[in-house]
Amino acid sequence: DTVKNIRKTTNQYYKELYDRGGIAGVVVDKPAKLCWRDMATIKSGDDEILKDQILMLKQVGFFNAMERADIANRIGRFSVLFVGVPDGLDPSLPIGSASKDSFKSMYFNVYEENRIEVTKYDTDPASSRFNLPELYQLQTIGDSDSKLQGNRTARTVHFSRVIHFAEGGLSSSIEGVSSLKRPLN
Repeated sequence: DTVKNIRKTTNQYYKELYDRGGIAGVVVDKPAKLCWRDMATIKSGDDEILKDQILMLKQVGFFNAMERADIANRIGRFSVLFVGVPDGLDPSLPIGSASKDSFKSMYFNVYEENRIEVTKYDTDPASSRFNLPELYQLQTIGDSDSKLQGNRTARTVHFSRVIHFAEGGLSSSIEGVSSLKRPLN
C-alpha cells in the first residue's frame, strides 16, 4: 500500500509539473510530437507498402492517439492506449475480428499510469509473454479534482486490445522511467 501511495504521489507530482508548463512541458511534449507528427510509412526496399491501411488509421485518429499515449507515458512511467475494435466481444476477451466496414467505428482511449492496474499476469514460464500483463483494469476518470467524479467506471481489458507504452526501463518491459525524473534530479 505504501508503494502505491509513493507511486501515486510521484506520478501526481510529475503531472502537476507538466500541467504548469515550462520546461516540463517541453521535455515531455517535444519528442512525442516530433515522433507522431507525420504519418508513418512502411517500405519494402524503395516501395511504400500498406499506404491505404496507414491512411485509414490516420482517418480514425490512430496517430493522434499514439501521440497522446506517448505524452502520458513520458509524464509517468507507463501508459496504455486502448484500441476499441468493433468485434462484438467483451473487452476482457482476446481481440476478435471485425468487418472491413466497421473500421471507421474504431476508437482509441489513452490511460495514464494512475488509471491503470494490471490485474493478471501471464504466469506460464513457457509462454513468450511470461510475466507480462494479461488483463488490465482501466479507470475512465482518475483525477481526484475532476468535475466528472460521479462518472467513474472501470473496465477489464485483455492485453491484445491495448498498446502498452513504457520508455526507459532497464529491467522491466512494463514500467519505464518518467522523462521528468532526470531533469528534476
